Amino acid sequence: MILKIILAVVFVFVLHLFDDSLKTDYTAFEKAQVIKTLNDGVSLQVFSEAHKSDFDIVLAAVEKSGNNLSHASMKLKNSRKIVLMAVNQNPHSIKYADPELKDDREVVLAAVRRHGYALYFAGKKVRNDKEVVMAAIENYGNALGASSITMRKDKEIVETAMREHTGAISHADISLRADKGFMIEMIKERSGALAWASAELKADKELVLESMKGSEFGYSYDYVDATLKNDADVLKVACEALSDYTKTEKTKSILVGKCLSMGF
Repeated sequence: MILKIILAVVFVFVLHLFDDSLKTDYTAFEKAQVIKTLNDGVSLQVFSEAHKSDFDIVLAAVEKSGNNLSHASMKLKNSRKIVLMAVNQNPHSIKYADPELKDDREVVLAAVRRHGYALYFAGKKVRNDKEVVMAAIENYGNALGASSITMRKDKEIVETAMREHTGAISHADISLRADKGFMIEMIKERSGALAWASAELKADKELVLESMKGSEFGYSYDYVDATLKNDADVLKVACEALSDYTKTEKTKSILVGKCLSMGF
């Protein structure tokens, strides 16, 4: 008996799934009805090609969800007003815009000011625009990875990105990550920046000591070159910088073990 009930329920479900007569035919909706339905959260995807080519309908669709831009006609994906509406609702929707608008300064600025990750979907030209890149990295440091080589060599840009997220310095050009003066200044702000310094600088005692001073959890020690890991001065500074919490935690950290054995 129970099996029959289950089979009956499954049959009804399958019937509803495949019987077009039981589905809503959104393609037959009038314009006003389409807009109302979009405002209720239905995707532009289910409507007709004519609806997807209607300026007012698509504008209403992207105002509700920027991702609806992906279903708009090619012509409307090149409408600045529609794309601006889309990126203001969802900055990542810029990836659906016409290539011409992905290089439009106004459009890209609107997107990256909402979220810097949108720079990854932008055109090549704006990725070399300092104001655009700065706007992106101020709220998402790792957007530095989407910028041009020229921007990755810009000290002001890299410093701003790293202040938002330490790991953003990994996207800096190697010429900066091998610049001792620049890296010392970065390490003074964020000791963890040592992780992305050039191999030569990880073996530079002055720079390593600067990094150890600010490493209360000892993470930077992991990136010190092997030639300095047992250096008495490096170990002394590293151990003195460790927080009481780090030293009392039951950890397998090599540095903590060395510090405890040395009486720190």
